[in-house]
Formats: sequence, C-alpha cells, structure tokens
Amino acid sequence: MRPVVRLMLDRFPVFIGLYFIAHLVLRVWSNNTLTIDESEQMLLSQCFSLGYNAQPPLYTWIQIFFFNIFGPTVFSIALLRHLFLFLLYLFVYLSAKEITRDKTMSALCSVSMVLLHPIGWAAQVDQIHSVAVTTAAAATLYGFLRITRNGQVTDYLLLGIAVGCGVLFKYNFVLLAAAMLIVGALSPELRKHLLTPKLLLTVVLALVLVMPHTLWFFTHMDLATGETLHRMRVDPDGHEQLWITMYGVFEFVVAVISFTSPFWIIFFMMFGRHLQPGSHPQTRWLSHIMMTILIMVLVIVIGSETTNVKDRWLQPYLFFFPLWAFLYVNPDALRRRAPAMAGLVAVVMLVIFIIIPLRLVTTDLTQDPRRENYPFDALAAEIKSHGFQTGAIVAQDMFIGGNLRLFFPETTVSTPQFSLPADTGKTRPVLYIWHGPKLITKKEFRTAGKDMMCVDHTASLPYKHSKTMAYTPFYRICRAAPETPSTDSP
Repeated sequence: MRPVVRLMLDRFPVFIGLYFIAHLVLRVWSNNTLTIDESEQMLLSQCFSLGYNAQPPLYTWIQIFFFNIFGPTVFSIALLRHLFLFLLYLFVYLSAKEITRDKTMSALCSVSMVLLHPIGWAAQVDQIHSVAVTTAAAATLYGFLRITRNGQVTDYLLLGIAVGCGVLFKYNFVLLAAAMLIVGALSPELRKHLLTPKLLLTVVLALVLVMPHTLWFFTHMDLATGETLHRMRVDPDGHEQLWITMYGVFEFVVAVISFTSPFWIIFFMMFGRHLQPGSHPQTRWLSHIMMTILIMVLVIVIGSETTNVKDRWLQPYLFFFPLWAFLYVNPDALRRRAPAMAGLVAVVMLVIFIIIPLRLVTTDLTQDPRRENYPFDALAAEIKSHGFQTGAIVAQDMFIGGNLRLFFPETTVSTPQFSLPADTGKTRPVLYIWHGPKLITKKEFRTAGKDMMCVDHTASLPYKHSKTMAYTPFYRICRAAPETPSTDSP
C-alpha cells in the first residue's frame, strides 16, 4: 500500500489517470448493458440538434464525435465519461496547487473527492451530465484562481470556455458562475481582477458558445424545463404551504449532508484537533462562494416549492468541499497525517473497484436486478433469429431503445420521448418492443404496424448473473404487406 500512497501523493496525475484507465477496462470487460444515462446518449447521438430534451446538448455533441471515431460502442461511452472524471480530479488538483503550491496537499485535496458519495460512487456507475458539468465547474474554479494570481489573457479565455461549456452541460451551472461574479464584485481584493476590460473576453467567448442553444431553448422552453420541474416537486395537494416549505428545507439539508458524507466524518476524526483559521486568502473566497451558492439554492428550493432535492444536484457547487476543508487544517499536521488519509482513500478506491462488478453478480440475493443485469445481448440475438437484422426500432423507452441500438447499429431507433423522422413506411422492417405486454398503454403502440404484416413474440430471458429471475419483454416484428395483384384488365 505504501508505494500506491507514494505514487498518489508524488505523481498524482499519473495515479489518477491509471485509476480511471483501470475503471474503463473494468467497464468494457465486465458488462455490455448500458445504464439509463448511457442508453439516452446512444439514442440522442443518432442526429445532431441544437437541443434534445431537459439537458443541454454539449455532452451529446461530444459523444457523437466519439462515436464517429470509435463507433457506437460501450467503449466509446465509457471512454468519454472516464475522461471527464480524470479531468475533474486533475482540475481540482491544479486548483489546490494554485493555492498551496504543495503537490502533496493538492493531491490529497483532489483524491479526497472519492469520499463524497455522488462523486466517489454514483459518478462511477451511472452519471453523465452531472460528471460533465462538475468537470466544467472544476475548470471554472481553476480559471478563477488563475486570474486572481496572474490575470493573463489566456486565463480569461480559459474561464470563458469553461463557463460556456458548463452552461451547455447543465443549466444549473449558472449558479456557480453567478456566485463567483457576486463574490468577486463584493471583494476589494478580487474586484481588480474580475472587473477589468479583459473580463469581456470571458463574457463574449461564453456567449458565443451558448448562443445557438439559447435560441433553441427559448423556442422549446416546455421541453427544456418541464421534466426538471416535475422531478423537483411532489404533489402539493392536501399540504399546507408551511409544510411544503419546511419539507423542502429539510430535503436540502439532508442533500448537503449526504453529498459531503462520509468525507466530513473522516475529516473531523483525523484533523478535528488541528483546525485553525485559514492562512490563504483564497480560503475566504471559497467560503463566500460556497455560502452564496447554498443560499441561492435554498432560495430556489423555497421559492419554487421544491420538495425533492437530490444530492447529485449539488455536485457543481460542493465538489471543492474537501479542498476548502483542508485549507483550515494546520499545514504541519496536514503533511504529517496526509499519508494516513491518502492510504484510507486508496482503500476506499479499491473497495469501489471491487464492489462495482460484485453488485451485479449478487442480484439473486437482493431479488432486485440492476440496469446492468438486463440481458439485452441475449434479447438482440433472439430478435435476430427471427429475421430482424436492420430497419427501424420503436421502443417503449430510451433504456431499451438505446441498448438495442448497441446491437443493431444500422437501425434508427425512436421512443415516445425521442422521435426521429425515420422511414418506417412500407419497405423497411420495423421492430416494436416493450418491457412487457401489460405495459402497452400508448395509442401509438397499440396500433403499431396495423398496415403491415406483424408477428408477436414474448421472450423469457434470465437476467445476467441470475438463476431465479427472468426478463420477459414483448416485441412485434412487422414487414411490408405484399401488394395485392391487380385484377384490372390491361
């Protein structure tokens, strides 16, 4: 373990790069079923658009680029996500070095994000947009810190690119940019760095990047915001306004505690006796940025009557929590105890690496198959045995549709949430597929293939790594009906 800890602290970029390469290999080797977010990208990437749904389009644009290079494969999807994770840790490491000028402390500040539950765990198993926007947030923090030290033109350009990309990854990024601008405007030390003509470079570059999608956003506001607002609220009927407000505040507090756990527990156990006032001016700036963001989020929670606050929503706001916390530790005590803390984090990283595949092979113990347990490879093989090789697929949802596109890359796939102007007319075979016949409720599915020759099938396929549970999808393969010979005389 000591060589690993030494590598982690002395050559952190190499260490974290090797760590995510190992996760990439594990992901590609261990499973070929896509998660919810991954299957969504498999569908959306079928075409280029200035906007798709409730998420901004930049991640899909980049995914299209990766698919064009490596093909629509699990490797392409996993490579992009792990590249963003690597950049996230790298930017936090560079931000810490801007403050401390100490690579050991910087490595510890960055790698300790593993102890933040949504970043250390959830980002490894099923997150895409949250990972990307947090990476953009980390790049923004790095650019912010650089302009407060150097103020070079390249630093303002970096900040503009980071801000523009952040908005194009996830709309909630604007709160971080707003908080940095507010803190900078109110701080005499920062004002001279932010409120300069060079900041126009940042603003103009960010606006140029986001303008095309902004035009789409204002012409598709229901599509861009409806799903998010629905997720944020529960049905308020029967509840008093005070109850809704109190419940929203409670959910917010729980989300903050959940996000920062278990880091804050381990931090106080190891460094609680060595806390002191921050010795770097950046400590105060980070504190003000964090408090400004949390206040803004709380105001939004109360004002919008939000009653469903997810801890992952806080990723672009609290990712630098370990960096901020370590700045309040006595430097001598931090250096002395850094190897022990890094060793503990290394153990957690190893446990995560083991649990990710292990949780899939224990599905019979929980009787709750995970998304990665769905046997779409076996389903695709069965569908091919019935003669469907290419054509059009109309799926019940993005999960099943995206996974089938993985095995039918030459098809066009549509769902009720995402429709393509596909040629599903009289010449191409069409596959209609649902998770089960009892789930057929939408009119467009009930009348599927009514003008074609169709054959219905019900599959029964064991979930991956399961001996007791089976997946039973229902699908309909339709082909053009033969034309009736004309009886008219010539």
